[in-house]
Amino acid sequence: GLGTAASGNNVFIGGRMGFTDTGSTVSTTFATSSSMSLVINGTVITVIGSNTSGANGSALDINDVVTAVNNSRAGVKASAFNEVTAAYAGSGVIGTNDTFVVTVTSLDDGVDYAFTVSNTNSLQEVADKVNAQGGEGSVQARINDEGKLVLFNNSGATITTTTNVATTYGQNAGTGFNDGDIFQGMLKLESETDNPISISTTAKQLGLSDGAANTALATLGLVQIYGVRSGDTSTAPGASTEVFTDAYTYEGAGGITSTLEWAAGEIKINGVDIYRSGQITDTLAKKVQLVNTFADQTGVFAAAVSNDAGEMIIQLNSVNNRPISVDLGNGVLGTYGGFASHGLREVNVGDAYYDATTPGYGAGGGSSLTGMNVLSAASATSALSAIDNAIEQVSQSRAQLGAYQNRLIATVNNLTNVATNTEAAKSRIMDTDYSKETTKLAKNQIIQQAATAMLAQANQAPQMVLALLK
Repeated sequence: GLGTAASGNNVFIGGRMGFTDTGSTVSTTFATSSSMSLVINGTVITVIGSNTSGANGSALDINDVVTAVNNSRAGVKASAFNEVTAAYAGSGVIGTNDTFVVTVTSLDDGVDYAFTVSNTNSLQEVADKVNAQGGEGSVQARINDEGKLVLFNNSGATITTTTNVATTYGQNAGTGFNDGDIFQGMLKLESETDNPISISTTAKQLGLSDGAANTALATLGLVQIYGVRSGDTSTAPGASTEVFTDAYTYEGAGGITSTLEWAAGEIKINGVDIYRSGQITDTLAKKVQLVNTFADQTGVFAAAVSNDAGEMIIQLNSVNNRPISVDLGNGVLGTYGGFASHGLREVNVGDAYYDATTPGYGAGGGSSLTGMNVLSAASATSALSAIDNAIEQVSQSRAQLGAYQNRLIATVNNLTNVATNTEAAKSRIMDTDYSKETTKLAKNQIIQQAATAMLAQANQAPQMVLALLK
């Protein structure tokens, strides 16, 4: 019951949009027919341009991206959402004179709607007050398993948090959110086939560098991520026309400042915080080494490679064919390096509420034991589930084999009986009845002897007449 690989549940979640949804011009490289194009599953996506009118009609928003992808029929269904998790678990205490404001910028018209919360004594009360004012398309709130406040919507509308009372690092002690942070929406792609989702651009066909492709993809919150092609060791998009397999490779952007050290919570790969107290990460090689020390937990191996522009970048490879998730944390972490220190962008960030790409069962069978561990309760549970599934498969196989064996024994017995009856029938047809044939022989001998005796007596009469004549 164990597969050679465990693919995800065919859902890809990008990072936050890199363009603003206000202004008079379209600010993405994919907006004109003469520029490079976005490619999903080998299908070139149509030009991404504003499809709305009105005061903000010429500005691009996440709805325009969704429309372009869905109109291209690339084998994926695109949708938008936004999810913002507080940097830490707040106390929930917001004084009467204090305010926590959540501003939502609506799509298409670009109008800002402010939801103000004050005078609360618990985090649940904060969430209740947000929910009382907002809606699924604007903003809703909940508290996650870590006790942190989460703001979300199902439209992808931009969420901004502001507060008049903030800590030294700009955070509100009551909510855990930063003051003045702007969170753009995220794109969700759901595969309509059994194949993993691949994302690239037409940069190579146009003679452009990977750096140019990564910059363009960043405007959509996307990264170059693609399956390794069968029989092809190259991971460059367009290097082969062979079929994709369910493995993943993800390349970061160039131009990074590798001397910046990582902080706790700055980067998470597949949910694992890539940080170890006291370990120096002031070079690219040391960063790569740190990532690889967590490979048994993340299922990801990192390497420092050179892109076609000659820039050193971090490349992440899935070692057990699981989707790669990169979470860069929120707000203040950027002060310690953020994107500039590694070139990685957020990808597949989200929780179960939005069906993020968590490892699941793939076409190859059940979960793969490759990369499994018991270093946490969740990973131990996954390992036990995989083993239980394997044991169940063995039990089912034994039952099936037992049934097959019983059927074979019954068939052999039946064939043996048929053979015995056939031999008996053949014996009755082909073999001689010795007693019957002996009786017939004796009868024939008696008749023959009687006939001979009668003939001898018959011949005696003429002999007697001839004797008298003499």
